[in-house]
Amino acid sequence: PELCGVLCAGLGQGEGEAFDGHDFVDWLDVNNMFLLSLDSEGVWFRFHHLVLDLLRHRLDLVSSPVEIQEWKRLAAEWLEANGQFEFALQLYGEVGLFEAAGNLIKSHRHDLSRKERWVRLHSWLKMLPDQIINEDVELLVLKGYILENRYRYQEMVILLDHVETLAGKIPGGLEDSLQGELDCLLATRQYFRGDAAGSLRYSERALDTLDKDLLSERGFASAIHSFALQMGGDAAEAIRSAMVALQAIQHPGTTYHSRLLIGMCFVHWLEGRPNSGLKIAQQLKKIGLEFDLPESLSFGRYFSGTFLYEMGDPGAEAELEPFTTKRTDPNLNNQIHGSWLVALIHLDRNDQEGAAGVISGIAERAIKARSTELMKLVEAFEAEFSIRKGVPQEAREWTESVMPRPQAPLWRPFSADLTCARVLAADPDPDARRRASEILTGLVHGQGAVHNRHFLVNTLIEQALLARGMGEEAEAENLIRRACLEAVPGRLIRPFRRPDAAMATLLRSVAADDRLASFVTEVFAGQGETTRSG
Repeated sequence: PELCGVLCAGLGQGEGEAFDGHDFVDWLDVNNMFLLSLDSEGVWFRFHHLVLDLLRHRLDLVSSPVEIQEWKRLAAEWLEANGQFEFALQLYGEVGLFEAAGNLIKSHRHDLSRKERWVRLHSWLKMLPDQIINEDVELLVLKGYILENRYRYQEMVILLDHVETLAGKIPGGLEDSLQGELDCLLATRQYFRGDAAGSLRYSERALDTLDKDLLSERGFASAIHSFALQMGGDAAEAIRSAMVALQAIQHPGTTYHSRLLIGMCFVHWLEGRPNSGLKIAQQLKKIGLEFDLPESLSFGRYFSGTFLYEMGDPGAEAELEPFTTKRTDPNLNNQIHGSWLVALIHLDRNDQEGAAGVISGIAERAIKARSTELMKLVEAFEAEFSIRKGVPQEAREWTESVMPRPQAPLWRPFSADLTCARVLAADPDPDARRRASEILTGLVHGQGAVHNRHFLVNTLIEQALLARGMGEEAEAENLIRRACLEAVPGRLIRPFRRPDAAMATLLRSVAADDRLASFVTEVFAGQGETTRSG
């Protein structure tokens, strides 16, 4: 527990005589009562822990439990009024005033979300018993946003089902703006279900009902709105509507501003156009730095590195490396997938030890996050690692646990389904290759249906390699040509840069196509002559 003169004065009022809290703190300091200063201004102090134990024991002897509870309540109220929220929440919890603690969180949550302080919000919510949270729609909505931020989507979906049931029992329904916040999460849920129309409907309703000053939430709704438009096949409208909203911004540098840019970055990534997205990502990073928006900065670095990686630019590593060294990141998704790309960069230069170290770090973060989804992702990363090391058989058992979801949105640079197909394609067993072909066919149709050009290109490449391995040369050439044509507009180069003769042979088979000649040349640029010549 900490103390200062103003706090002591507030707690000393009503004792029948004037009480100067500052004089009291000075007296403690002068008389060497083992007081330790906590700041350079000499405002906040704490007792040595042995003195504190002695004082607590003395308090128990001379005061009743009721008096102690009252003093803690008064202290909590003073701390809340003076911005010491963590200490206030701790004391409210000690005296069982969980409703007051919940009200404190609800009163200040929007201010923290505007500043992207998700880790702090998460720590606040953990101070409340589950029973309190599970009976309060507003606190549950906040928990939903935190689960989304911490890569716990399955838990978020279960929570939203409970929230909808709870909200349905409220006479007259939820207040409009809170309903708008809930609709943002419901739009996210529908997006992950591959329901573009449902996601669009919820995100539009959220934008209609959210208060104008809820910048973070409105920005989130705008980003999901862009995702839904792109998934429905209207990427041009997703970009156009975001640009119109950007031009209407009166106060740049807010979370609303940054989330519009985040939405545009995702659209360009899904469309397989890293060349168009890079400038937006760099603008996003600048806003995060200039206006102290940690999650926006995280997204700016993530997308800058991702777009550079997809274009085969060596500058990607410098952008993404911080994700591997930071203990925590404002967005766990960015940290996990940014780190994975760094592992791939290590593998590109045949540094298996460096890649293994990065993957080990990802596993540690997954365990710390207590996310089942993340742990499954780590297993898939390790399977892909086996392929890149040239020992795909190590991952053969893992493929038996994979349940393909070909139409599930793939909005990050990794697909367990694609890795599963790669492992199976490397197996000479005809049944394994047949299953690989089925998975790849499902992905082509599924990702085509949700207009994910990025993974469509990657899947077509795997189909071409599998066809060539099965002796179907003409089909392989058709597939690689289609993949290249899809990749050319956005300079999506990285998927074609493979250190093996099979890919080189496929690319040479279409190099005479005037539409692809310069693209194939760029793919080969920087690769060894052995790979080029096959």
